[in-house]
Amino acid sequence: DAPCGGINDESWVAKFDDVQECCKEKLAYLCPESGGDIPCEACTDADISAWTTTTTTGPTTTTAGPNTTLFYELDGKCVQNCEGDAPCGGINDDVSVNKYADVKQCCDDQLSDVCRNGQVPCAQCTDADISAWSIIATTRITTTVSPTSQGLSSFDASEPRFEWYVDWDSGGICVQNCNGSPPCGGLMNESWVEKFQDVKTCCSTRLYYKCPDPDVPCPACTNADILVWISGMEP
Repeated sequence: DAPCGGINDESWVAKFDDVQECCKEKLAYLCPESGGDIPCEACTDADISAWTTTTTTGPTTTTAGPNTTLFYELDGKCVQNCEGDAPCGGINDDVSVNKYADVKQCCDDQLSDVCRNGQVPCAQCTDADISAWSIIATTRITTTVSPTSQGLSSFDASEPRFEWYVDWDSGGICVQNCNGSPPCGGLMNESWVEKFQDVKTCCSTRLYYKCPDPDVPCPACTNADILVWISGMEP
């Protein structure tokens, strides 16, 4: 019975010491909520409860495991899918409830109207730590794009709109939302195309499986200049 898959003595078939190592090495993309480090039901029929850990801090116990890094909307706030103090909102296994990889995606999709000037996430939409996005929002970055036949000469990346998206037609890379030479991928104004504020967010959200470190963009996920993130000096 499952999780047995039969005896396989073929030398060319990779074998692993446990299900966690197998899922991480071969099927990490199926478990994006943990970056592939924790096996999930999508990658195996085996019992994965051994990789569910409980971390206790003071009087509060927070349960960490599959799906606990996700966020969902609850009573007008984006909360984390975990048990414990805020931003935890309790474990919600209801598949009909939209879950998001981070608090920004949750606020952007569910509660962007509560944030002034559309700057999400904000303190009104969540009790989670949003300092990482606040720093980006307050840093003004101006990028100049070479003039093209469409008459585009420049744009201001500090405007309240996202400037990067995944160009699946080019093999799945993050490109800039502009006309011109790479990393521009052309203007994509369709509302259904997901946009990101920088190439790092684009790569880490949608193409993390292409890079050795899912939190650091690499040449496999974009043609953009990524030296600033490789050196650890984020803008």
